[in-house]
Amino acid sequence: EGDNIVFTSKNASSGSWGGIIFGDRGVGAKFDEANNYLSGSILQYCVVEFAGAGKFAGPAIWGISAAPFIFHCIINRNEGRGITIEGRGSIEKIVIAGSTIAYNGGTGIWCATCERGTVIINNNTLIRNGYKDTYNGSGGGIHIGGGYIWSGAKRVDIIENTLLENVCGEKLGGDGAGIFIQD
Repeated sequence: EGDNIVFTSKNASSGSWGGIIFGDRGVGAKFDEANNYLSGSILQYCVVEFAGAGKFAGPAIWGISAAPFIFHCIINRNEGRGITIEGRGSIEKIVIAGSTIAYNGGTGIWCATCERGTVIINNNTLIRNGYKDTYNGSGGGIHIGGGYIWSGAKRVDIIENTLLENVCGEKLGGDGAGIFIQD
């Protein structure tokens, strides 16, 4: 809880490196019924900045069929999305808590799946995320659902978060600059 673990680039500019990927072989976080962390992938007391290199400006943290527990992290100044969680039936619960997600070039938190599971976004601060220079986009701060693999969560809890100045598609308009939920 003292010093943060920092994932960054020596170039100090967004899009300088790829990002962190939790792939098909990753072990997603497991929780008890009271949502206490038990085991699996976790990012805790981390700073992730200047990520998102590549043709499509990928997310700084990308959970592909494995969702890490993201707790007390700072995810900022990345080229694309701050956090993207997507996958198929393997993700039972997504928990992102106590973190600051700010100044990312895409959506702050983007969850495209939690197949009949639970999404919990609790006590985070999301500032100035989103697609301000593009023609469309949705959910500058938080985007739940949609996408090509969304099958619907049985429960989505968005609790005590602070959202400030998030944007989506200013040129032609987008949907839900703060929060966008689609089933």
